[in-house]
Amino acid sequence: MTAIAHRAAVLPAVAAAPPALSAIATYDIPKELVGQLAASEQLGAESASEFLKTHSKAERTMVAAWAVMKLGYPPKDDAPDLAVLHAIEAARTADGIAASKFWAGSGMEEVWRDILMDYTSKVGPAQARAAVKLLDDALMVTNQAAQISKSSVARKRPFIVDETLTVAIDKPGNNPSFPSGHTTAAYAGAEVMAYLMPDRAAEFRGLAEQVAYSRLYGGVHFPTDVIAGAKLATTVTQVMAKTSGVKPRRGTKRKAGNGGVAAGRRVPAPVLPKAGSGAGTLAATSSATGAIQLGRTALVGSAHLLGTPLQGAVQLLAA
Repeated sequence: MTAIAHRAAVLPAVAAAPPALSAIATYDIPKELVGQLAASEQLGAESASEFLKTHSKAERTMVAAWAVMKLGYPPKDDAPDLAVLHAIEAARTADGIAASKFWAGSGMEEVWRDILMDYTSKVGPAQARAAVKLLDDALMVTNQAAQISKSSVARKRPFIVDETLTVAIDKPGNNPSFPSGHTTAAYAGAEVMAYLMPDRAAEFRGLAEQVAYSRLYGGVHFPTDVIAGAKLATTVTQVMAKTSGVKPRRGTKRKAGNGGVAAGRRVPAPVLPKAGSGAGTLAATSSATGAIQLGRTALVGSAHLLGTPLQGAVQLLAA
């Protein structure tokens, strides 16, 4: 089975997307979530570097299993995550719901294939084919890793855990919540584009953040689901990109805006529940055993992704 056929078989079905990214309003994402997504992505990059140092070329196919092992588990208490979702729910707007529907349809693949043309149109045929294959493979392998974790963790969706939470987009099928598949795919796409066009890395990661937040806005994922998806995708995709042989290129054409930002249309960020004094700080420390701890933030309160220190699992602590 080809990568394209396999991807069609395993990626979750999504609704038809609105026609243009430029017509979609841009989310003002709460700074707490932006910080945690960035920290999780950094953890993924560190995990990718560790994998490349400790595995031979013949062992590179093990990266998906490695990333799943390093991911950890969602919190036992869903209440802090649900408090965040209800705060977002209370602040929904028509523009925000439309953006959530757009990203549900286009955030996993279509947007990234469109952006990829900025690269393929400026390189030779061999490099263009290699870049397309890199994106295909990254989407396929990260999806496989996400599905493995979903099956093993079997976390229920937030609207199932809390029936008072309304859902603003089509409800996913019988597919567990952790990690977010849309966020995993979006960060896979963003990491491929950031590798191919490094001078636009911040733009691509900003788009991935929009996808991640859209899953919370729609009410179909917990915050810790999307944070985990960012780490999982970054680990896998950075290993694949750095060993792909595809050559990065600078000076590619900058696309018009991030979402609807070019038109000035924005979706205001909600006020999130506070976890206590000093809750807005985010600290990353690394112990001798390799465990990485992210200090308590207003976003997740007491939620934490459980895992053993030897696995380097992400832990969001409420100390």
